[in-house]
Amino acid sequence: MIHRVPVKAGDTFYVPGGMPHSFYEIEQTSNIQQHVMPWRMEDGTPLSRQEQEQEQEQEENIDALLTELRPELRCTPQPGLALEAEGLTRLFCCTGPYFVLERWRFSQLQRLHVSSARIVTNIGDLLTVEANGVSVTRKRTESLLLPAALKAAMLHDAGELLIG
Repeated sequence: MIHRVPVKAGDTFYVPGGMPHSFYEIEQTSNIQQHVMPWRMEDGTPLSRQEQEQEQEQEENIDALLTELRPELRCTPQPGLALEAEGLTRLFCCTGPYFVLERWRFSQLQRLHVSSARIVTNIGDLLTVEANGVSVTRKRTESLLLPAALKAAMLHDAGELLIG
């Protein structure tokens, strides 16, 4: 069922709804989820014996999954679209109707327009973000949610980050 694709650091895949997959992901908000494994999706803990005995519910989930399944879909790593500006490279890794995932590399102060909620994840050295007089520093792999009400934030000095 699952098409195997070799991956390397920096690869980005757009996985449309209905495509079976199994890997860590950044995903858009969705109210569609079909899960038939014997563990909890939220944290990976095993189902209790009582939960496992609820076979009818699992069978219904399998039927729902098969209804949504689109096995003809395939995805491959996408190179993205890079835009260069003074001191900034913006790589549009993946876009969909409801989201954009960008990778920014910058070597000088940058202004980030915040027209909708943004999740900023630092993938480089220390990152300092300033907005409305508040300055926050994030270590590598730490994230920050920027609400749309901010309108803008400043990214200090130099850095590398993901913006979703």
